[in-house]
Amino acid sequence: MKWGAEDDEERIIITRAINPRETQERSRGQVLAGNKHDIKPVLDAVIISACKGYVWMWCKDHSKTVPDDTSFNKAVTLQIDYSRK
Repeated sequence: MKWGAEDDEERIIITRAINPRETQERSRGQVLAGNKHDIKPVLDAVIISACKGYVWMWCKDHSKTVPDDTSFNKAVTLQIDYSRK
């Protein structure tokens, strides 16, 4: 299942709550694609995993669509892009 546009606000709130904006700004993301020689740190995989679990449970508890990994990873990437603006 994928997140729909109606879930954007919840996704952003949850992602920001678990990963502070400053951490996102200074990171190079999850390094799922792109320049692997970038000197910026990668987001902590444990934090990302915990965030995925939290989002999954939150969505279930609030009768929202539970995102698949691709949708979640895109949400993290978008949030990092937004944090740099």
